[in-house]
Amino acid sequence: MSPRIKICGITHVKDALSAAALGADAIGLIFYPKSPRFVTFEKARAIVQALPPFLTVVGVVVNPTTDELLLLRKEVPLDLIQFHGNETLEFCESLSFPYLKAFRVSTPNEVNFSKWEESHARGLLMDMGDSGESYVKCRKPLILAGGLTPETVGIAIQKLKPSAVDVCRGVERAPGVKDEKKLRAFVKAVKMASVFT
Repeated sequence: MSPRIKICGITHVKDALSAAALGADAIGLIFYPKSPRFVTFEKARAIVQALPPFLTVVGVVVNPTTDELLLLRKEVPLDLIQFHGNETLEFCESLSFPYLKAFRVSTPNEVNFSKWEESHARGLLMDMGDSGESYVKCRKPLILAGGLTPETVGIAIQKLKPSAVDVCRGVERAPGVKDEKKLRAFVKAVKMASVFT
């Protein structure tokens, strides 16, 4: 079965629609003001309202407060929250929102997943920076991110067999602006890799 595909860092309606049309399963909207891919509530609502049915919308946050999360959930219709900072298990579990937890790692087996494997997280995202490699195994669905491009994603899928892949910079022509040719090539590479896995 082919891994699910998330295109993250969407900032324009056009790119969201392209991602959906090409076969993405989810898009990511970044609500971290320091990111060059940050979107306001107003822009996020416009993107979500333009989407076709059955596309998962993920809101990416970094070390939010409870009040900030509650406001985000009120202002933007999201399917999942992706915690991408240093959030604790207790914090992530306290709000009863469907969520993913991301981990930034620089070396294999750096993160101890044991406590997260018993959590309510829908999946654990491994952000390997630019290396695109990880050998960590866990019982939760694994989402692979970091360093993925149309050229590298197939090898990563064959080696790691993730439940999903998450790409941002690898399909851009500028921060927050997607390249449709790269998007098409990325989706094709994921599908092709799955045939041989």
